[in-house]
Amino acid sequence: MLMQDASWQNQIILQWLSNSPTAQYIDMEIESLKDDFIGNKALIKYLRYNFPITENDLNGLDLGKTFNNKDVESLIEMSNAENRKELYNIGVAASKSVLKKHFD
Repeated sequence: MLMQDASWQNQIILQWLSNSPTAQYIDMEIESLKDDFIGNKALIKYLRYNFPITENDLNGLDLGKTFNNKDVESLIEMSNAENRKELYNIGVAASKSVLKKHFD
């Protein structure tokens, strides 16, 4: 839980410093910080591509396997080295959401 909280805090600050085309909705108060910058201008370019490891998202990758809840629980346990090849394959398949236009 602490790691997830730290990740969200970093994401909030980085989205606040940038005009990110991949900005995520944070919550009802903050929203995505679109057009809300420190100093009234974007200071950095920030891109973040997150892939949620859920049954639906994994099964949408067409990896030739049907994922279930037990698979998800195993995959999110990042200290489980047995998943390294499968996580790599998931990363390669999910990378199709990375858009060239974001890297001008």
